[in-house]
Amino acid sequence: MIRLVCSCLLILILFVSSGSKGQAESPAGTWKGRWNSTSTGHSGPLRARIWPDGNGGYDARFSGRFAWVVPFTYRAKLQQNACGQWVSSRRMPIVGTYRTTATVAGGRFHASYAGGRETGTFEMIRRPRRR
Repeated sequence: MIRLVCSCLLILILFVSSGSKGQAESPAGTWKGRWNSTSTGHSGPLRARIWPDGNGGYDARFSGRFAWVVPFTYRAKLQQNACGQWVSSRRMPIVGTYRTTATVAGGRFHASYAGGRETGTFEMIRRPRRR
């Protein structure tokens, strides 16, 4: 509970100091970066495509590689919480319920994730739109 309150306060401070009017930056777009496991030390490339779902949230498709050769893809629904973070929760095979909490600011996507005994982070930057 204390961690949630601290996270909300940090997000609020970031929005106030950046001149935002309380609206979180939209996660819509194409992203590229890395995932890093804090529980195993593994990491790899990560991409995401995120688009509005028409109900105030976003649909996301994340894809990447594990051990440089094993591809993975999963979909998630992102909803904004009261702190302005983008959160998702999805039941997945093997790992159980997989939860993600993300912040989007300044063209950067930072998320923490947890599922089963696995925890880690996503660090991505927004890719420019192709014309």
